[in-house]
Amino acid sequence: MVDNIFTRVQSLASRQIGKLGQLINFKRAVAGTIDPVTGLGTAGTAITFAGTGLIFDYEKKLIDGVQIQTQDKRLLLEPDLIGGNEPMIDDVVTTIGGDFTVISVSPLAPDGMVIKYDVQLRS
Repeated sequence: MVDNIFTRVQSLASRQIGKLGQLINFKRAVAGTIDPVTGLGTAGTAITFAGTGLIFDYEKKLIDGVQIQTQDKRLLLEPDLIGGNEPMIDDVVTTIGGDFTVISVSPLAPDGMVIKYDVQLRS
């Protein structure tokens, strides 16, 4: 019964974000490796994935200049991301408004099922 409720809530949240949101592209740098025997390294790579989200300015009362700065944005992101990845700190996000770095990620996941991600972005 509870799983059914959360499944419906997740579906509703995804539909609303999908209907009102914009395409959000993510890029994550993956460090290369170093062979301990030869000392030679391999070049790093990048993982890219995408999803749909809504971007907002933070309310003025939440901006403290430390945790949340004036230029920070709040991203409400659908849980079903293309590529199957989850957002992580230091990912680079490209939107209509420019490029941002992920500062924090808070999944809303009652009962373990992610309904949405609340992501803090900084330019």
